[in-house]
Amino acid sequence: MWRNVLYGFLVAMTCGMFVACSDNSGPVGPGDNDPIVYDTPDAVIEAFTDIWNDMDFPEYRDYLLYDGETPAADRETYTAFKFYFIVPDDQYGASWGFAEEKEHTERLFSGSDALDGSPGVKTITLHLSPITTWEAPANPYEVEGDTYPEGTQVRRYQTDLSIELKGTNNDGYSGYEVNDHVDFFVIPVDVDGSTEYRLWKWRDIGNGFLRTEDSSWSSVKALY
Repeated sequence: MWRNVLYGFLVAMTCGMFVACSDNSGPVGPGDNDPIVYDTPDAVIEAFTDIWNDMDFPEYRDYLLYDGETPAADRETYTAFKFYFIVPDDQYGASWGFAEEKEHTERLFSGSDALDGSPGVKTITLHLSPITTWEAPANPYEVEGDTYPEGTQVRRYQTDLSIELKGTNNDGYSGYEVNDHVDFFVIPVDVDGSTEYRLWKWRDIGNGFLRTEDSSWSSVKALY
């Protein structure tokens, strides 16, 4: 749900020069010079949290998401990253893919003003709390019609997300808080002979809630 909450804001935003000019010569951790090593499923989620908090689009695009071209641990390639909506979207249907995820995340992380006059994002504060343990997907052959290699794992998380805007939007709010549950799927890939993991699928599963700074709560459906 929390990604659905942001969706209307995402699609209205225009990309800023900061993102357009950003480059990433290697998987460097946000705020330091140590490379991120995606050697465990937990490392993927830790990196995901840091990337969103630092709005580090190049790292997200180039290293965390599975691109569908990098060989998996079995040397085969699989369907690229997909994000799944709770309720099918009028434009994208039940999910969007790697290209759409890159497009909309770039807009979100750019900090640019929205086309409707709403201010861009100033800060993101994300915390993920595990609800289950890592396990193989329930279907031993495929997830949402996509086959996967041995070693693919899924885990459910509670998400606590705060968005601070650079000013106030058209409703007078300068921030949002979203709480929800999500499933993250990671896929093992081969990187120079070593096994690493990438985020393969992200499924919003709750009907979570949005809170604005006046402490009122409303269903995500009220935002569409």
